[in-house]
Amino acid sequence: FIGTGSLRDLLKRITELKIQNATYSNPLTLLPGNVPINQEVMRRLSNREDFHVAYFDLNDFKPFNDYFGYSMGDEVIQLVSNLIKNLIEPTRNFIGHVGGDDLIVIFSDQNWQEQCQAVLDRFAHEVRQYYTRETLEAGGVWAKNRQGEILFHPVLSLSVGVVDLRAEQGLNHHQVAELAALAKKSAKETGGNHLYIQPYQIAYSRRTLQA
Repeated sequence: FIGTGSLRDLLKRITELKIQNATYSNPLTLLPGNVPINQEVMRRLSNREDFHVAYFDLNDFKPFNDYFGYSMGDEVIQLVSNLIKNLIEPTRNFIGHVGGDDLIVIFSDQNWQEQCQAVLDRFAHEVRQYYTRETLEAGGVWAKNRQGEILFHPVLSLSVGVVDLRAEQGLNHHQVAELAALAKKSAKETGGNHLYIQPYQIAYSRRTLQA
């Protein structure tokens, strides 16, 4: 028993939090955006918690958008969002949408790896519904890359880069974001529906070198 408060103050605070969540939510997925994500990271850092940050990103998403249209691209982003919301335990973990096709999960659960793998497995199966029979038989689509070259791009896949964060690292939320982005980059370099886990020692050494 810490203290007491009035019902009016409680309702006012709940309303303020709802307004804040609506203001900073991504309009496509309705998930918390960058401001709430940073606040959650800072909260865990302030509490000196150990946690994992998983960065989800689609591979070959731009060519898919160019070939099938942005409306279909939005549907695929919503697919990833729904899979994460349905397959990742929401009580102790925080789910956010950075923007575009980039989503974040901040894990407290110890079985985070199994939950990430479940998302990857379901995505690999369900993404096929967004392709035509011809493009599935071909294994992908021909489209321009970012340099304007027409290349073959395989069926969409999902990369997940995970960084292991420890309280004693003494990080701030900017450094956490940088380490998560590096883990995502390593996952994308492998290609396919892949989970890359950046070990604690590597995350710490990269932070030390860049500090």
